[in-house]
Amino acid sequence: MRVSRCTFALLILAGVFLAGRRADAALPNLFISDGDNVDLFNGTSLNTSFITSMDQASGLAFGPNGTLYAASLDDAQVYSFNPTTGGTPGTPFVTFFGSNDPRSVQGPDGMIWGPDGNLYIADVTASNVHLFSNTGASVASIGGTILGQPVNVAFNHSGQLFAVDNNGVEQYNGSEFVSYIPSVSAFGSYTLNVPGAVAFSSAGDAYVLDNSGASAAILKFTGTTYDGQIVDLNADNFAPSDMIVGPDGKLYVSGIDDNTSEGEVLDFNLDGTGESVYVSGLNNPTYMAFAAPEPSASLLAFAGLGLVGLCRSRRRAT
Repeated sequence: MRVSRCTFALLILAGVFLAGRRADAALPNLFISDGDNVDLFNGTSLNTSFITSMDQASGLAFGPNGTLYAASLDDAQVYSFNPTTGGTPGTPFVTFFGSNDPRSVQGPDGMIWGPDGNLYIADVTASNVHLFSNTGASVASIGGTILGQPVNVAFNHSGQLFAVDNNGVEQYNGSEFVSYIPSVSAFGSYTLNVPGAVAFSSAGDAYVLDNSGASAAILKFTGTTYDGQIVDLNADNFAPSDMIVGPDGKLYVSGIDDNTSEGEVLDFNLDGTGESVYVSGLNNPTYMAFAAPEPSASLLAFAGLGLVGLCRSRRRAT
């Protein structure tokens, strides 16, 4: 029996689609800064020496080219790594030129690649956010009078830039950072003692991590309206460090379980329920980044629809 080219192509695409559906069920690799190393958790096993010999690993970010970028806080540099092989730091992607050189980032903490193709780094020492191009060249430093000591940066789904500092969560308005969620509510409904991270859901809600001991928690905001505390991490005896939204839409929080003194990553639903330990066996986990996901099954479905349409057009033409 002869099989047409279109039929054969559709059979192949169906197999790829099913493989994609299976891939969608699994999260991509999670990378975790852990002391002088960057750990790798693949959903099953943990590699605590995937990247070694960092000088206090801090911010992590995946570039548009799929490369992993890791900041080294104590030597104030950023290195690039193959996300499959890891290794040790080589030639810095972002170089430290000296404390008086404006091209240098002084204290790199949280960082993220922006929609403009630049790397945004929270500089806790210089109290600004430093931008670097995809070649590692210094582009600009942005700040403003409101920005204190930023430890994290994030973009919402509308492409707006936010920084987390000791004053709360600040929003960049195109020329400087202005207050978005202050550390203390004007109405006394909440207090952010040590703001550590902000993460945005696809619906646009903001989740803010408070890293401070007795007030360690996750707070939810709709815009700037305080909805409430959705997770009391202090009650869990958990000392948090960083928080991100995963590809599955859940919140992931790194930190130390004070009951066992073990480093862990917890995950929660966006309403604060469903707490579980996603990763254990860490030492002192801080910043996290999920690997860039593979093409989703939905994209494969669109490709399939296009191919079906093409095949029908060819049949009509003949």
